[in-house]
Amino acid sequence: MNKFGGAYPTQLKKTWAELMGLAAGPVRPPLMPLTDEERASFAKGLVEARQKAGLSMPPGAR
Repeated sequence: MNKFGGAYPTQLKKTWAELMGLAAGPVRPPLMPLTDEERASFAKGLVEARQKAGLSMPPGAR
């Protein structure tokens, strides 16, 4: 996602894992978790990318 531009790689990976139904746990200091707005934007982009690729969300995904 261009908005994030790789600035939050750990937060994005953990958020992605949680959205896929995996237990990723929180990020550790000094990192901060994504805001609710960032998380929603990331989740929306993930769903759109999967739809464009013709993929469905895996079981347990949110």
